[in-house]
Amino acid sequence: MIYITHNYVTKEFETNDPATDYITTEMNKQNLSYTLVFDHTEGDVRVIVFQYYTLYMETFIIHKQFDIRRF
Repeated sequence: MIYITHNYVTKEFETNDPATDYITTEMNKQNLSYTLVFDHTEGDVRVIVFQYYTLYMETFIIHKQFDIRRF
């Protein structure tokens, strides 16, 4: 399982392909140009940040466990 958290919502995907498609679809909804500004992986958590040309940013957290809190 792969989980993606975006805008306070966590979605579950079986594999990487539908997860990647979800990110692409979300970013293309606004029909604005954007660029990847941050991509960092630590352990099983990956954080990706895109920035639209308007300077607004979208963050996606990709994780393999539903609970991503550190203990």
